[in-house]
Amino acid sequence: MLDLEPGDYLLAVRAPADGPPVTAQPALAGVVPPDTGPPDDVVREYLQKAAEEEPLPGPTEPETETDSDETAAPESGSGRES
Repeated sequence: MLDLEPGDYLLAVRAPADGPPVTAQPALAGVVPPDTGPPDDVVREYLQKAAEEEPLPGPTEPETETDSDETAAPESGSGRES
């Protein structure tokens, strides 16, 4: 196996003109594809900002008639005598 220096290369494949079609599948060993995500410092900045923010309020349920203070029965021990 050849050990090539970084750079641009041309891969040429030759086959007889009167022969059947050929398939070539080049493979590179030791090549790591570039990272496609955001840089580490940007990720840290977003995580830090998210940790500093207050959590968003959850969904609220609509108030029903039984939940209203106006229709609720007084709690026992509230100091009111019947």
